[in-house]
Amino acid sequence: MDDLLTRQLASLGQDVLLRRANLRNLVSALTNHEIREWAAHLSAVDLRTDIVVRLPVELLMLIAEYINGTEISNMLNVSKQWRAAWLQRNVLGVLAVRWFPGFLEYTSLQEQLTGVAQDTERLFTEAARRYHLRSLGKFRSALDVEPWLRNRASYLEERFTLDPILHPPDHAWEIECPGLFTREHLFLDLDDTALRYTDGRLAWQPGGLGFPENSVVFVDDLRTQLRKIYRVPNLLMLGESAILVALGDKLVVVNVDRRMFAWHLESNELQQITLPSPPTSCVSVGDVVVLASGISDVAVWTFGHQVRAVDMSSPIADMMLFGRHPSQNTMTLFVDPLQGHSFYGATASDRSLVVYKFTMGLYSETFFFTPSKISTIYQENLGYLELICRRAGSYGDFEIARIPGDNWDPLLPLPDDAAGNTHVIFNIFTSSFSVRRGGVRPDHLHSSYAVSRWNSQTTHAQTAVIATPDVDPPFLSAFPPLLYTASPQRNEERRDHTNLRRRIMDWNTIDPETSDSMARDLAEMPDVEMPDIYKRSTFALDFDEWPNTLDAAIGWNTIHIFEDDDFIVMAHSDGYLVWSFFTDLVRRDHPSHER
Repeated sequence: MDDLLTRQLASLGQDVLLRRANLRNLVSALTNHEIREWAAHLSAVDLRTDIVVRLPVELLMLIAEYINGTEISNMLNVSKQWRAAWLQRNVLGVLAVRWFPGFLEYTSLQEQLTGVAQDTERLFTEAARRYHLRSLGKFRSALDVEPWLRNRASYLEERFTLDPILHPPDHAWEIECPGLFTREHLFLDLDDTALRYTDGRLAWQPGGLGFPENSVVFVDDLRTQLRKIYRVPNLLMLGESAILVALGDKLVVVNVDRRMFAWHLESNELQQITLPSPPTSCVSVGDVVVLASGISDVAVWTFGHQVRAVDMSSPIADMMLFGRHPSQNTMTLFVDPLQGHSFYGATASDRSLVVYKFTMGLYSETFFFTPSKISTIYQENLGYLELICRRAGSYGDFEIARIPGDNWDPLLPLPDDAAGNTHVIFNIFTSSFSVRRGGVRPDHLHSSYAVSRWNSQTTHAQTAVIATPDVDPPFLSAFPPLLYTASPQRNEERRDHTNLRRRIMDWNTIDPETSDSMARDLAEMPDVEMPDIYKRSTFALDFDEWPNTLDAAIGWNTIHIFEDDDFIVMAHSDGYLVWSFFTDLVRRDHPSHER
């Protein structure tokens, strides 16, 4: 054995042989007491070999192809050696391309714009951590926001009326089980066609009021919990309703026929312009507003400056070349969040999808989506392709279009999502398309549902509205109403929405031992429990899973989900709920609450 060890050490070089000789000389000079001390010390040393950190980078790159996005954060926290191994640039690149498309291009562009080197390893670690927390359904806190009108001032600021998410009390029988979105202010009725969300701000209009009261625009800042209310001046003279069309990081834009009104969210300054025709699409970033009317008329309006028309001759010539007449097309706009001078326009016609890029108000480049990426079954529905153009990720992903699946009836409206729906994603940093398939099974028992995707993670929300005790629906959802488990009280640790599941199911008079089953028959429950159950709307928020519940199909209430890195917002016709990954949302009492 000693000869074998000598040969192994000899193969490692002279320095190793010298070290071995020095150790032998040292041991021979130790006293018995020193030998016992070293023996005790060596017995506590972990001599196991970490195979992973010894693997060559090429093998780590191959392994990275099979790693799930939810596992990355855990791997980076195993040890410093693991962290260094998986954050090697080539390995990091494989993980980023698969789970965070556009991440490397995003950090590179940030370096160019700021002139400061980006800490790519830190940014990637934080991205993996956020992804992992969302996969667990963990959030910082959550709040239920009640919309209401205070007065008819043309502009004012005030704090939200913040109602905390229902938290089950220790003695549930001592408190009436209140319904969610059962307010005294149901007349407000959020207009689901005029909801906009950008970077922690939600803009909305009350749809239940008559003209001109419904032309008030609310902008709620979720971080500061400050609400700003804007009203279009002289609206009675204009004779048209005001429609919220865009919300950016600095501007909120409202359209009244051919007139455009923009308020600066910092200075509250109002400016307006008149267009040749009403816009069909509008987006904003920074001080810039981009407007499109059809496809031949596109303009850029910089706040405080005149409107400048965009030369569309090249895109129009391109359409004519492929036999697509411009009058048969509309353009849906989206904008580069880092560079306001770059925007994109998507058009769809004749079973094709095209994205045009414009820089500094000039046509720059064209990108074509190849329908061959979709299976033959779903190519039949390309003619029903619907343009969306909404941001879908942290690093340049935009959902451009949705194509219905094979079970969709063209005579019915296209739902938010259904099994087999195809979603076309365009990344502005990599200039590439990708295709994702929907994961929600349509069910006639669902009164409504909404689906959103952020960084390839899917968020589902579904609701069943039980109207009156006279209705006898066969099922009540036993899926845990996860949004009821958050507390607005300050807590340094993130809330896990599954921790309180047993208590909540008990509070809702559903046997916690059977809460894992698909549904519960209402006939099994005592009559005394029925009124509270019928007053309730059951909501569920889940991550990366197919909803496995059956809900009563009584009533239709539209839900919209908006997402980014910091928030998930679920807007309902009578209010909205916010899950915060950014900070604790704590109720702030303010004199303006009194009404």
